[in-house]
Amino acid sequence: MANKFKGAHASPMGTHTPATADSLPRADPRADHRGDGPKGGGPSSTRGRGFAYIGLEQCDAVLRKFDQRAKEMTLDAYARALGHEEGPISRFLHKLNALEKFRLIDRDKESLRLTPLAISMLNARNEDAVAVARAEVFFAYSDFKRLFDYCPKGKDVDRASAKEFTTTKLGILNRVDEFVDLFTESAHFAGLLEDRPSRRAETFRLRAAAVPIGASPASSGKIAGPADSPRMAAADVDAWLDLVRGTYGPQCKVTQSPDDKVRLHVVDGDITIELAVRIVIKTSAAFTELPRIAELMRRQGLKA
Repeated sequence: MANKFKGAHASPMGTHTPATADSLPRADPRADHRGDGPKGGGPSSTRGRGFAYIGLEQCDAVLRKFDQRAKEMTLDAYARALGHEEGPISRFLHKLNALEKFRLIDRDKESLRLTPLAISMLNARNEDAVAVARAEVFFAYSDFKRLFDYCPKGKDVDRASAKEFTTTKLGILNRVDEFVDLFTESAHFAGLLEDRPSRRAETFRLRAAAVPIGASPASSGKIAGPADSPRMAAADVDAWLDLVRGTYGPQCKVTQSPDDKVRLHVVDGDITIELAVRIVIKTSAAFTELPRIAELMRRQGLKA
């Protein structure tokens, strides 16, 4: 890929100097990152903020070309892995930009590295783990999270309303329909969209929490569960209450559980733990906190 990157150059002996993360130009955050030039919608306009060139499903596919054992690659090596030895280098730049927006890669002076979010998504093995990992990556893209938070859940969302929020609140002025399409397609891949996405559909409907793609309607509104295990001893319940209250304070509401099962799930965006008592945690970051709570429960010998 000689002379493909800005900053790469030939030495006096004519040998190629590999590009580094500093020499590789970052895509203009003000531009509309949807192509390679004026016709394709590349960095040709500075009137509005840009957005990811590809959605979550495409990012997942691109990420699987990364060296997952080493978890680190040079820019040249990754460009070759993606087939960008020839052709417009802007396509490679836009893919890197999208991976960064979803917080899937980090750059330093010499290389690219997978983030913990990327490793979690790549290593997820069962449907529930995949749903949790994809939802976390979806919400890592701040513009997607803001639009998701704005939209009602379990009800039809008018596309025109989503477009208005995108332009007035997110500052994305160009190719707004494409942004909304990427949003709904990515939400579907993350298990956050009811039914299949339809481009230019007048309405769409979001779920309050992720459900594995292909899961039955009965599982709607639940993520990574519910999983049952035997009832906890009273002393263990008290210890859990102390732990959760100490961590989340006034965000917690405790009531009597209706049965003897232990469950962990999300309903209407709130984390619910049932273990002889029901603990509801009001949080705006359920998909970030849920794996943390599940790990604490696992350490206590509770299946979650």
